[in-house]
Amino acid sequence: GAGGYWWDAHRHHKLDDRMEVGSPGLGDPNRHVRVYLHSTFREFMEERVHLARHVYPELMHLCAERGVSFAPVDLFWQTPDQVEAERPEQLHYALEEVDRSGYYLFWFGGRYGWQPPAGQLGGESKGRPWLSDFRGASTFSPALGEILFERAVLSNIENVRGRAFFYFRDETYADGFDEAVRPHFVEEDPDEAEKLHALKEKMRQTHMQVLEDYAQPMGSVRQAFEDLQECVHRDFPAPATPQALDTARERRAHTAFALSRRGCYVPAGGG
Repeated sequence: GAGGYWWDAHRHHKLDDRMEVGSPGLGDPNRHVRVYLHSTFREFMEERVHLARHVYPELMHLCAERGVSFAPVDLFWQTPDQVEAERPEQLHYALEEVDRSGYYLFWFGGRYGWQPPAGQLGGESKGRPWLSDFRGASTFSPALGEILFERAVLSNIENVRGRAFFYFRDETYADGFDEAVRPHFVEEDPDEAEKLHALKEKMRQTHMQVLEDYAQPMGSVRQAFEDLQECVHRDFPAPATPQALDTARERRAHTAFALSRRGCYVPAGGG
């Protein structure tokens, strides 16, 4: 089934680098929902798994019923601690994919995130004047998420209104975690924490939809499903036949119930 199709792709890293899994057999470039997902990596593994296992298959079905292709893009880094050494191309790939996408999901918790080295920023700036302007002449070192927010949202704000969504996890989420684990969820450097707070405020100032201080991963996953479902209904209305309306209602009810019953766990296997 579609759920297994997506989960196999997720487990076998087919979402790695620039690869994504989309609705097969639907190639009309004017009828596609291409969703770019950004978050810091290890902080949001649980959310990513639930999206890949439960949400994407439902959205794929919803789009297919309308003759629309669905392709989420998740640059699924394998080695977040060795990004500079092993993934020097990631900024380039991320910027390429942001430009190709039309819908955006940003997750932030307690970490500002990876900051591309000056050499990578300089290299990418050569073909992207906006990036030079964004960097300016200061010593400010932006995180990848802030760069992508600048490109995807701020530089195109009217076109992405209603197509960019933000999910902010409660920053006390990791308070009870073991000390060895907390650094994966909390920014220990006060300067980095201040950058994170400033970035979140910039996102709020767009007056786009922000889910604030969610406490459990599935809360944000359910909201993301509802947000993207609404985008599909708005941008690609279904034929208004009684049969089509009944099918859509039944699928929405089924999905809402299924998501409400999912526990907050990461499956160990692919079964």
